Amino acid sequence: MLARFQVAGIGCTPLNWQRAKTNGRWEPWGPRIILEAGLLRTDHRRALAAVLDSSPASMLHAECALAWAGMATFDLRALQVARPRGVSGTRPALSQLHELRAVRAQDVIVVRGVPTETPLRAIWAIAA
Repeated sequence: MLARFQVAGIGCTPLNWQRAKTNGRWEPWGPRIILEAGLLRTDHRRALAAVLDSSPASMLHAECALAWAGMATFDLRALQVARPRGVSGTRPALSQLHELRAVRAQDVIVVRGVPTETPLRAIWAIAA
């Protein structure tokens, strides 16, 4: 899986991005994500795609963060992501976006390869 903002970091150009979307080896998954052709769209890939679609500084948020942490009463049906306010003006196509005024480094963790907020912050976000 590759996000558009990652293209320059791996030494590719916008032309490489367009070719990847049309050559048949990659499938578009929203306007800013491509997925290797033939791979299943699992919950793990859905969660990672939602975070990558939002911006480099985004994370799973609220109920989705709790579901990703393994709390059985929550699910990933409606993906929610959060990012610091002002990072990007682009709206994600794969999830509901929450823009936060302040995000502390200790509030973000990586669970199974996906950036997410800590369960405590997620509970506070739901209660707010």
